[in-house]
Amino acid sequence: MPDATVPNDNLSSGPLGPIALALSGGGYRAAAFHLGTLRTLHDSALLESVDVLSTVSGGTIVGASYALSQTRHEPFDRFYDDFQTRLRTQRPIHRASQLLTQEHDKLPRRTLITAQAAALDEQYFSGATFGEFFTTPIHIGEIIFNATDFRCGLPFRFQKSRNPRARIGNGKHWMPKVVACQMRLADVVAASSCFPGGFEPIGFPHDFAWNDQEAVLKALSLESNPWKFSEPLPLMDGGVADNQGLGSLRVALDRREKEDQPPIGLVLISDADAPNDAPLVEHRRDPQAGWFSVNNVLLGGRVLLVVAVIAACLLGWRLAGMLLTRTLPSWWIFVESTFSFAVLLLAIVALYAGLRWIDRALFRQLPERSGLDIVGTVGTLSPVWLGELLWMRIESLYAMSNSVFMKNVRDLRYREMYENDKLRDRVVANLIYELPKRCGEAASGFSDRPHPSEAMIKIAVYAGEMPTTLWFENPRQLDTVVLCGRFTTCYNLFEHVEKRLTKARAGDPSSVTGLVELRSRLMRIWRGLEEEVAQNTSTSNTFS
Repeated sequence: MPDATVPNDNLSSGPLGPIALALSGGGYRAAAFHLGTLRTLHDSALLESVDVLSTVSGGTIVGASYALSQTRHEPFDRFYDDFQTRLRTQRPIHRASQLLTQEHDKLPRRTLITAQAAALDEQYFSGATFGEFFTTPIHIGEIIFNATDFRCGLPFRFQKSRNPRARIGNGKHWMPKVVACQMRLADVVAASSCFPGGFEPIGFPHDFAWNDQEAVLKALSLESNPWKFSEPLPLMDGGVADNQGLGSLRVALDRREKEDQPPIGLVLISDADAPNDAPLVEHRRDPQAGWFSVNNVLLGGRVLLVVAVIAACLLGWRLAGMLLTRTLPSWWIFVESTFSFAVLLLAIVALYAGLRWIDRALFRQLPERSGLDIVGTVGTLSPVWLGELLWMRIESLYAMSNSVFMKNVRDLRYREMYENDKLRDRVVANLIYELPKRCGEAASGFSDRPHPSEAMIKIAVYAGEMPTTLWFENPRQLDTVVLCGRFTTCYNLFEHVEKRLTKARAGDPSSVTGLVELRSRLMRIWRGLEEEVAQNTSTSNTFS
């Protein structure tokens, strides 16, 4: 199957040159924000210049949908309206629940993530395959949908590249193109957005839907193949390894640099991640000992066990007397006594097993392994404070895996971009939460440049604080976040064009005309957005 490519003349179109676009993860909030980013790129006549696309999780939903619309030659307005309608009306997770409980025979395996993939296929992709990107030429030459390989901890890239040596997967596990072309696009999106805690890993290739699954599994499991998949490869959300997709973007740019391609003119990072300054854990006061301690509770449990055994013996004696003497007051009393005796026996067994486990696990094995005096330390704390101690540990572990690690990876990836001499002046970070922080510097500018209004600042704050969700509860949420993506992108592009224009006037006069036209176009877009925001605010109760 020959690769679809775009002529090199098309790659250098636009005053900024070829564009590399990264769409971050972040659920439906990210999908809506990135939709706004795409809208502004289209309105400014820059979208056709996007040559490299790297997406993660929520960014993959919108990125895959847009790329697919290009293979089908759909006008952007049609894609935009259609995708916004789907975000507003479709809830794949609800449909996945129905498939899992009522129509599980349609699934490769009865899990929530395979049901989610089937729901995405029904509601977004209608049977589209990854192979469509290889057969139909579009303006995006490099497409990377990012997941994470949970066997070796590396990024896993579902990618279409001009370079035939680019592996679809990673250095440890990859697949031949002939297999990749048969993948259902919905399965790729499900793998990229399969976040831990919400879903179980999706196993490649066993959990993917294939037209001829037996042939695919046989081909991938042959001993002669270097990409053996005899066992399912667990894949999860691409945001686990890199929530902005910048690592994959760098790999694609390095690959591109070695080829006969025009240099990238702009790296636009559409980032819907949460702000970095939000507290990860809440600091609590020191735990205190009290008379009602864990040791007291355990002692009370033992006393309760003894009392329960005595009560069971008395009740059992009474039942035995009824049966031996055949003097039953009534069948109802006998049934009631028998049921009570059975429940009491179950309670005794459960209480005894619990106390025995606590004694063995906490008071014997844990002190031996840790050297901690459980009875003398934890045992003197009240149950409430013990619960606080355990909760703080759970909270810190969650923050470490979900925030601390990811924030460090995010900072590292951004640093790699900004420290690259060839890219430093061409990187634009388009952050969902940044406009309110920059409103002060915007106010000190000139009259012929964008100034975020108070309504825009409110919208940006609302969008930045919106939680990561799998659907929108209120249609106004969607409109607000999309609008935030549009004016934030416009503002950042204008800032970048201003800097490029200053340098061009000093050293490259030939590019001035195109940049001036782009600057004017962005200013017209901004004026239109100001009016739209004003109308949106006057008719909306989103912030009330």
